[in-house]
Amino acid sequence: PPKFTALLSVAGSSSIIWDILCSKPRKTDKMSKLILLGLSVGDIMTSFFVHFVGSWAAPPSSGAYGASGTIATCTIQGFIAQWFAGVSIFYNVSLSILFLLMVRYKWTERDLKTWKAQFFLLYLPPIPSLFFSIYPLIDNGYNFGGLNNCFIQSVPLNCKSRGVDCERGEHM
Repeated sequence: PPKFTALLSVAGSSSIIWDILCSKPRKTDKMSKLILLGLSVGDIMTSFFVHFVGSWAAPPSSGAYGASGTIATCTIQGFIAQWFAGVSIFYNVSLSILFLLMVRYKWTERDLKTWKAQFFLLYLPPIPSLFFSIYPLIDNGYNFGGLNNCFIQSVPLNCKSRGVDCERGEHM
């Protein structure tokens, strides 16, 4: 089921992107469409590379069903999962702030065209997520998590709490 639902998510987010790119933006919704575009890209990346690819990215030594990847593919999947799931979260926050500004504080598109508004609502969301994704990359912390995909996890699973030496992701 995760692969099927992942494809449904990719299809839904792709149709949102198609609609945004093909429709002429009205002056009143340009910023919301740009934020929704970023959110949809994050959803597509997460749905496809994490939920559709799933355990295929894990190395066979992980014991995961269908595992046919390598440590490198697992690391890439974990990095994409951390970064783009965060991108979706931060763009959701951005969309909520946008609606708060427009509804409660009566901001117009003109108010939203300032560099501060554009920076905080459009350009900032991917940056903290990327920042949070780098440390596990440096620490070899992206590994198979025991369920369906590679994410932040030590190897062997929970090695620190069991008093076993960690092979990868010691600080995770």
